[in-house]
Amino acid sequence: MAYMIQTMGFYRYQEEHLKVTPRYYSYSREDAVAQGPIKKPEECELTALHCWDETGTVYCPKRFATAKEAWQWAIVHASPHDLVLVVPYDDPRWMAREADLFRCVYDRAPWHNEPWVQREETSFHFPHVAKGDPTKLAYTPDEAKGRQDIQVVTRPGRYLRKFYGDVLTNDEIEHWTQKWAAGEIIEVEFAKTPDEIQYVYEEGPNSCMSHSLSDYDSPCHPVRVYGNSDVQLAYIKRYGRITARALVWPEKMQISRIYGDEGRLRPKLEELGYSDGDLRGARIRRITDPNEGRLVMPYIDKVYTYEELDDDWCCIGGSCQAEETTGYSSEYAGDICPHCGERHRPDDFTYIDSEGESWCDDCAEEHSFYCGYSQEQVSYECSVTLANGDDCSEAYFNQYGYTCAIDDERYIEERDPCAILHDGEVFCAAYIDNGVTKCLYDGEYYPDIDMTQVEGGWVADCNLDFWNELSEQEQQIAA
Repeated sequence: MAYMIQTMGFYRYQEEHLKVTPRYYSYSREDAVAQGPIKKPEECELTALHCWDETGTVYCPKRFATAKEAWQWAIVHASPHDLVLVVPYDDPRWMAREADLFRCVYDRAPWHNEPWVQREETSFHFPHVAKGDPTKLAYTPDEAKGRQDIQVVTRPGRYLRKFYGDVLTNDEIEHWTQKWAAGEIIEVEFAKTPDEIQYVYEEGPNSCMSHSLSDYDSPCHPVRVYGNSDVQLAYIKRYGRITARALVWPEKMQISRIYGDEGRLRPKLEELGYSDGDLRGARIRRITDPNEGRLVMPYIDKVYTYEELDDDWCCIGGSCQAEETTGYSSEYAGDICPHCGERHRPDDFTYIDSEGESWCDDCAEEHSFYCGYSQEQVSYECSVTLANGDDCSEAYFNQYGYTCAIDDERYIEERDPCAILHDGEVFCAAYIDNGVTKCLYDGEYYPDIDMTQVEGGWVADCNLDFWNELSEQEQQIAA
């Protein structure tokens, strides 16, 4: 008989979704070795509960000839916080083992979500990509093989013809075998429970939150706060390896930052209706370290903050900082943006010259602009729009600009020189001889509508009588 090892971390005992309060038994190393495989009913009940309750069980992928060898391996490799159970590999609970592996480890067949898959005679097959040969399919044919953890390896098309030939046409079978052969077995999966989410983080793309528990100061992995909450962890696999992940908010159909193979994961999520977002407002679990009295909190992308709601919940976005990588939140809550009143990282602020204060980058981008004339960041509330469509600092315009009396538009004098009308009003010099003309009588500028053409030029209507009183010689001299 061969033996296997199951380990269950201490933090898993505290999962809220356990429906009962099971009894836990600890054994000294000597007792475990002497007893061999544990057969007490209490322990069997515990293990089965742990598997089927979605909290998961960590299985050692090794087989051992004796219980003593198994225990010696556990002494070296198991976490000191784990409860170690040495059980027979020929285990009547093999379906729990396979279900756990099928959920978190195996690369499933591309058709596993199809309605025609659900039939009693194949319910225990757990078909998946064969280890070491991604062109083949592996499945558990019967209970005897399942108890011994033996899978039959075959070709995908042969499997479909054997077990689903009565519901699939030859063309449909060819379709699925082509998808398999092309490696297009990529389907978005969603981790929901704390164990599932932790597994995807640890086994998927590298990041500050993808390390094992031992790399954090918190008593449990910080990403477990996402379990059984408003958010889920979307991910894809390629031939058994998790290649991309992203937190999503199904209710709002939002995607946070994508880690890993974004080129494959993003299109899949967009096909489902997801789009980019920051998950602000999504509820996550409130986990407190009973010894330290501190909140367990991961590094939260895009928002970097959270808010405490009650004894059970926090939400993404708020007054408390969530950009530490230790597994805990920090006491520092970020700087308050005077414009929106929310907290942000110190590096995420922009100085607004017109206001004499710094705004968060989001507010700065939406409610201010960079003025090329004054070379300052200016609030839109302290700006004017020029005749050419440019936004300009109001303070700069008041010092270096003018409003044209002809078109009532604003100009900057250095760019568009001005001139003075007869009544002292300012106008854009571009209107000279193009709407404004100099009067022959007094040399002042007047709008064309107030002018009369005479021999040699134009005279303002208000000066026409005086012009007519001049002699012909005087008029010629003026012209």
